[in-house]
Amino acid sequence: MGDLKRASKIIRSCTYGKKPVTVKFRTGLFKSHMVAAEFAKMCEDSGAAMITIHGRSRDMMYTGEPYYEQIQQAKAAVHIPVIANGGIDSVESAEKMMRETGADGIMIARYALENPYIFSELTHTIVKKDRLTLLKEQLSLCQSCFDENDTLIYMKKLTSYFMKKRAGTKKYKERLYQCGNCEELLFLLEKIFNEQGGEAYGGT
Repeated sequence: MGDLKRASKIIRSCTYGKKPVTVKFRTGLFKSHMVAAEFAKMCEDSGAAMITIHGRSRDMMYTGEPYYEQIQQAKAAVHIPVIANGGIDSVESAEKMMRETGADGIMIARYALENPYIFSELTHTIVKKDRLTLLKEQLSLCQSCFDENDTLIYMKKLTSYFMKKRAGTKKYKERLYQCGNCEELLFLLEKIFNEQGGEAYGGT
């Protein structure tokens, strides 16, 4: 983001394959110097088919309120679709992001790992599967695609997110990362989520 000419060259090079190219970027490198609109226009001029904007600068990382006006200004500067991202962890925050920015859509990022039901909540879709069922299905899918080591690395991270802010699960954190095989992990998953109960999203 600090070198628009170089960024433009990269985007143009990616479009040579005649496939739609999308670009995701933040509002700028620094909170004191945000360039979302300028960068968005460069992306469009370079051939990008769509852009996604995280409403925080790089030095903000994941803290602080997103700068909605930066996304709104970028949206006004281009004709391609603009997707808004950053700090969306509820139906309310999603609606606020859409309202404040005028974006064409939103992107859910890290929070989807903590609350996989966010998509059901946003679309008012009924999901009857609880967290334990979702984790067991994901474990089975990973085992069919990856070796045990890679499966364990991914599933431990995903399980850790699923446990976040859930009362009574902290005591299992150390045991989770000590699991040496998928059988141990499955046993622990059933213990954690059977004890805690696994909610599903009822929807309306």
